[in-house]
Amino acid sequence: MPPKRAPKPPAAAAVSTRSSRSRTKAATATTDSEASPASTGKRKRADAIITDDSASDTEAAQQAKTKAKATLKKTKAAASPAKKARTATAKKHNAPFTKKACEKWFETLEDGDSPGNITHNTIPKWLEDLDVSPEGIVFYLVAWKCKAKQTFNISKEEFLAGMTVLSVDSNEALLRKLPMLLKEAIPSFTNHLFDSFYKFCFTYFKPVDVKNLSWDVASELLTSLLDPARYSLKWCPSTEGDQEVVGAGGGFPHRKAFVKFLNQEPRPVQVITKDQYDQFVPFNRDVPWNLEGFKEEESTWPTLMDAYITWKKENYPLMERK
Repeated sequence: MPPKRAPKPPAAAAVSTRSSRSRTKAATATTDSEASPASTGKRKRADAIITDDSASDTEAAQQAKTKAKATLKKTKAAASPAKKARTATAKKHNAPFTKKACEKWFETLEDGDSPGNITHNTIPKWLEDLDVSPEGIVFYLVAWKCKAKQTFNISKEEFLAGMTVLSVDSNEALLRKLPMLLKEAIPSFTNHLFDSFYKFCFTYFKPVDVKNLSWDVASELLTSLLDPARYSLKWCPSTEGDQEVVGAGGGFPHRKAFVKFLNQEPRPVQVITKDQYDQFVPFNRDVPWNLEGFKEEESTWPTLMDAYITWKKENYPLMERK
């Protein structure tokens, strides 16, 4: 027998089942619909928080940027005067020499009581402005470069001619040039510029109407001109220190001893001749401190040098080499 077919559900039951499923979907939809506003509100609040944070960050960044600009502006404003000063100084240093500027410079050095001249009245102030020792050789060197003719005096014509050759028209320009000039004239037996400078000083520091130097002026010149340490802008008497006379003359071993010899009582001489002055340099070159190889009977040095050697043997006998 064929199996019996299950009876079809009644139509009402089928409708009821479909209605139940529809009510479930509708309830679900209603639940979703009721939950949606709350979820949306949370998302909006989260988005608002993020937006607020972003705005806060942007505002902070803008404030920091503005503050940085203000600080930079203040820094530039503060540095501006110093920068301008440096620029002005650089331009001044690089400015070419002019005769007009040199003439104005001379006017600041000119002696009001002796128009047209730099004299012993204005030289100390000039050296003070240059910040160099008046006991050094800077003024001697300047006088040499100007080919000055009168002791402690430089005329306007001599000054302008000398400074034009050097391309110097102010104290600042002179200070920049002096280290080179000092180095060029540093004492040595082979330096022809030193030889010229040394011989110029004899003529410059003696009275115009006499032939010789007084012993005290000669002593000062030998002390200064033959000391390499004085050929520096930084030299001052306090840096020289106390040195022994014996053999303390550097490349000129007899310098200090000879000056001591000239200053003894009674004076060996009252004046120094040009020949004695000129010969003192080669004497230091050829006669060692210990007099090794020196034979008095064969000496061709000026008699003043022979008298000095006799004095030296009596005063420094232990320094002679046996």
